[in-house]
Amino acid sequence: ATLRYILQERGEERPPALQNGMTFRAEPWQTGEPANRIEIRYQAANIFWQYNPAENRYYRWMDGQPHLDANDETQIRFANIIAVGAHHQETDIVEDMGGNLSIQIQIWGEGPVSLFRDGRRIEGRWQRLDASDMLTFYDLEGNPLPLVPGPSFFQLVPLGFTGLVSD
Repeated sequence: ATLRYILQERGEERPPALQNGMTFRAEPWQTGEPANRIEIRYQAANIFWQYNPAENRYYRWMDGQPHLDANDETQIRFANIIAVGAHHQETDIVEDMGGNLSIQIQIWGEGPVSLFRDGRRIEGRWQRLDASDMLTFYDLEGNPLPLVPGPSFFQLVPLGFTGLVSD
């Protein structure tokens, strides 16, 4: 209440003017391919998602084990799984004691995206032209690609990644 009062006094209580952003739609998605199971075969780990239609959520496993929330020990689950294809650039920063180099994941510009929601997979493109922009998503015809309202999980995969499968 105090912050709002101060903003009113200064004439600054107004919503931000976002130039772009994510769009949302609660109605179930009818297009795309069925995607009740998602597997992401990274080099160092295997990620698995299983869709639960009763909750409209995807549950996550890592290397065959349920991925649990450290706060309450429940399995993590999300309404949207967003696989963002982005350029991965090796840097000269040493990441660990083994001498492995850090990877810079470049999420600016644009690239491919696979959106999983409502038990469906929809292909499209992501865009982020300026560092202050949010990621925005479009279907392959250039229309906004809406997320279902609810928690979202971003999976970053290298461009040309072939280890993302769903059925």
